[in-house]
Amino acid sequence: MLVFLFIHFYFLRIIFIHILQNTFHLLYNDDPPRLKSNSYKGHAKGVVLFDSKSGFWLIHSVPNFPPKKYYEYPSSGIRYGQSFLCVSFQTTELGKIGEQLLYIQPEIYSSHLPEKIAFRFPTLREVIRKNSRLKNESVFSSVKKLFSSSGRQFKSFAKHRRYGKDLYRDFLAPFLKISLYTETWMNGLGDFQSECKSKYKVENIEHLQFLNRIFKNTKDHSKWAISQHRSEPYICIGDINRQVGRI
Repeated sequence: MLVFLFIHFYFLRIIFIHILQNTFHLLYNDDPPRLKSNSYKGHAKGVVLFDSKSGFWLIHSVPNFPPKKYYEYPSSGIRYGQSFLCVSFQTTELGKIGEQLLYIQPEIYSSHLPEKIAFRFPTLREVIRKNSRLKNESVFSSVKKLFSSSGRQFKSFAKHRRYGKDLYRDFLAPFLKISLYTETWMNGLGDFQSECKSKYKVENIEHLQFLNRIFKNTKDHSKWAISQHRSEPYICIGDINRQVGRI
């Protein structure tokens, strides 16, 4: 795991050294480095970087990360558990990624959109605009199939702030038709309790144990969920909590 993180942090550092004029990049974080957080924007954290052929989408849970001009990992990311999902894609998938970001409405604190890429994927202009609007003002959630550079299929779930419901209980579980165990930040106000009466249960993980180490979910800032069914082994990694303030 440490090797995996080091590799992706190394490549993330390259962003700030070798950004070219023909490379699209987007840094977003609801709690951006050295800036005030914006509660109106989506509770989302990530990095998108693409040239004309390929790139990656990094989804993570670390506040104040990454800085715009250099590499630095914040102390808060060390104090609590965090999650990272970095997937490489061909640039042909960038249009679908842009559509998902349009729903998320991320707080963007650094971006560069070359004209050639903007011409291919005009939705990206809307993503970067501060007053971007959904194409359909009556639909507030979206599911897209994305295929990694190696051909592995991912399902991307995105919701707009006007969706007004819990992502895990009301969206993921019914769509996938599975019950879920969820691990998200439960150290704030308005935490959702486990939902055990619905057809598809969504149960909060309270403690985790790895070998001889045990820690509570109040020490874990990561955001992920796993299927309760071995026949449907879904793993979901994202950037939103099961809290009233995040619906």
